[in-house]
Amino acid sequence: MNWVKISGSFTAQGGETCLTIGSFKDGTHVKKIASTSGFNTMCNTSSDHHYTYFYIDDVSLYACNPIGVVELDDKHKFKIYPNPAKEQLTIEADIKRSDQTVINIYNIMGEIVLSEKISSGETAVNTSTLKNGTYLYRIIIDGNIAKADKLIIIK
Repeated sequence: MNWVKISGSFTAQGGETCLTIGSFKDGTHVKKIASTSGFNTMCNTSSDHHYTYFYIDDVSLYACNPIGVVELDDKHKFKIYPNPAKEQLTIEADIKRSDQTVINIYNIMGEIVLSEKISSGETAVNTSTLKNGTYLYRIIIDGNIAKADKLIIIK
């Protein structure tokens, strides 16, 4: 009774390991139920309190379009070190000069926190602005993912 079906699609960036479900908006976007019953004994029962409950009945995760999965480009060789990194990451790349190559580093929310062009040979990437934690990276050559993996920053 009074259930609201919420459904949608989420397109993964690649490398995700977790799914978080909840309300991430301010309280004005969430329906509240007023209660003066003292249900929550931690609250002062003499005033109105508002509660929000989320009952999740089912969650399904699956590939929406397995035909559209991007295969990694294994024609190019990369060596990325050190991992874990501190202030700098070194990328050794065997690519053609005409290739447009970048490394994108993503936080756990899938947002790009660092993006830098890579050239053939060694490229130093300054990671000093990144906080301690686990990141994901993608090396992209001419719009195709050539390498994707996890990067750990420890300072």
